[in-house]
Amino acid sequence: MGLAFSTAGDVVLDLGEQFFVFGLLAFLFAHISYNTLFVRSRRRKVTIGARRVVAVSLVVAYLQRVTLSVDRVWAEKSNFGTPVGFQMRIAVDH
Repeated sequence: MGLAFSTAGDVVLDLGEQFFVFGLLAFLFAHISYNTLFVRSRRRKVTIGARRVVAVSLVVAYLQRVTLSVDRVWAEKSNFGTPVGFQMRIAVDH
């Protein structure tokens, strides 16, 4: 599924700028498909300790801050700032 969504995203992006958001949506669905498959195919149980939770939380918070900054810059320079920023935040959260 993920590969099909990725291919569709490439094709839609090639159609023109007016389809940019649809291309991003296709890549979003591809990303969700890949992550779902990754989680389902896990063979051993993952134990989550307090240090790991804190470390992951700090990294996610940092990446969220970076993507929000990029979102503001893109919003000032193009019409696609918000969709791209949203896509980046989804990618960081997964």
